[in-house]
Amino acid sequence: HIAHRYPSAPMFALAFSAGAHVLTTYLAHVGKNTPLVAAANVAGCLDFVRTYDFVEQTQSPLYKQVLNKGMRRCVKKHAENDNKV
Repeated sequence: HIAHRYPSAPMFALAFSAGAHVLTTYLAHVGKNTPLVAAANVAGCLDFVRTYDFVEQTQSPLYKQVLNKGMRRCVKKHAENDNKV
């Protein structure tokens, strides 16, 4: 593990495509409690509706189920904090 080998080195993260979603989810979950000093997402999902439509047409039922569950959590979270949703 890099942090054990180089404990004083700053840690950065770079994620691409689906990994960008994973990195974003991680950062949203841990907030300021991350050991990362910087993070960048490359080619992450910017048009969620288009991506959702693509997944609905091409992906496995299990992947769709996971995506739907995540979407419901996201909408519920924002609905609780934003009266415009």
